[in-house]
Amino acid sequence: MIIAGFIYGTAHSDAQDIGAWSLYFPLPELTAWVNFQEPADKIQQLLEEEQNSESLLKVWTFAVGIDCSIEPHTSGQWDTIPGKGYVWRIGIHAENAVSLNLFIENYKMQPGMTLYIYSNTLDNFAGPFDVKENANGGILPVQSLPGDRIIVEWNIPFNYQFSILNCKCRIWIS
Repeated sequence: MIIAGFIYGTAHSDAQDIGAWSLYFPLPELTAWVNFQEPADKIQQLLEEEQNSESLLKVWTFAVGIDCSIEPHTSGQWDTIPGKGYVWRIGIHAENAVSLNLFIENYKMQPGMTLYIYSNTLDNFAGPFDVKENANGGILPVQSLPGDRIIVEWNIPFNYQFSILNCKCRIWIS
């Protein structure tokens, strides 16, 4: 699974409808965060370069893409919900970002698994994403969520045989 930023996709904004297990079952506080501190500087640098350009063609920059590696077997936080299953979560923080976008490639969920992306304030979320989205050729664009922090959550039932997929990501920060 590759996670990357993108401009369109599916998102919801009513936190009442989210079924992410971590919101309904007591779990330890999320302590696994990937922090990006350079996006504001990169965006400012791009804007200055565009303003100083003498070209008649102007580029409209709305976001900066940053490559990173997120691998559930080496990053993030695994928790167990008795009688339910496993929860993998990771937080993504980009200092001073207006919004964060994800674009998931090689997306291939198995029946019973669900994926959620939500703001740490719980007022915006995307998902649930499950096996139905496999039909999109392994690509899952997720609309940007406002703010500089989001949480990615993967819910996996106990009765399921699964292998942990390596994830490489490109996060678009605006």
